[in-house]
Amino acid sequence: AGLSINQKLIDGRALLGAYGASKWLKPFSQEGARRQEQLVVRDVKNAWYAALLTEEQVAVSRASVERAQRTLTEVSRQVAQGVSPKFQRLSAQVEVANLETALLQAEVAQAAAKDNLKLLLGFPSNNEVRLRGSLETSMRPDYLVDGGDASAATALSRRPDLKQAEIGIQLERIQLRVATSAFIPTVNAFANLNVL
Repeated sequence: AGLSINQKLIDGRALLGAYGASKWLKPFSQEGARRQEQLVVRDVKNAWYAALLTEEQVAVSRASVERAQRTLTEVSRQVAQGVSPKFQRLSAQVEVANLETALLQAEVAQAAAKDNLKLLLGFPSNNEVRLRGSLETSMRPDYLVDGGDASAATALSRRPDLKQAEIGIQLERIQLRVATSAFIPTVNAFANLNVL
């Protein structure tokens, strides 16, 4: 009967790969999380502005319907007095119906925009959301770019996906070193014990 023990002491591939990958894995993950955060913020801002826009569209449509109804009332009075032809009343009725349809479409779009905003924010869909703010914004200086090399540098410093790509290049270099380290000898220790 015999006993044989093998133990790998040094493996160049494992040493080079583990050290190199562990050095870059954390920053790679952090930049990925930072990029996702930027995407969520962008999506929420877009949804918020879309909800504000549809709210304004509903207000404009409602005012148009009210104006058209006042016009219809005035034209109907003129037709009753014989001052205007019946065709004008019919035209005013058609205009009111068309504007009421546009108002309904704007209200549906507003509800959809608010639902999208609630979804992005994680609010329950049955909660009511009231928006504050306006579509007019002041441009903060840190959002303005002056062009040329400064804008490219700003984009490069604020884009985690680009940093992630740079880290990906480093990880590929490590992978190349690991692949070429296959030619580095492996040191094993072994022992044999035979009992007669």
